[in-house]
Amino acid sequence: MLRKIFIIDIDGCICEHVDNEHPEMMADARPYPDSIRKINEWYDQGHFICFFTARTQAHREATLSWLQKYGVKHHQLILGKPRRNQG
Repeated sequence: MLRKIFIIDIDGCICEHVDNEHPEMMADARPYPDSIRKINEWYDQGHFICFFTARTQAHREATLSWLQKYGVKHHQLILGKPRRNQG
């Protein structure tokens, strides 16, 4: 089997979108169960799962806690993706 690398955003992909300006909402972001199931399936098949998000380093612990709370399997978390409204 060819191992694939999946690079996936968090907000709007595996949970409802939460802006960086509202970090207090990150812990309670509503998960998207179908997306999480598919990602966990890819992980279990041996594919590499990397989350690449515009969340900042200040949001690392809240993000990791959320991923653990909802059982989202992954190998890597990269923070600081440029936001679409940055020039």
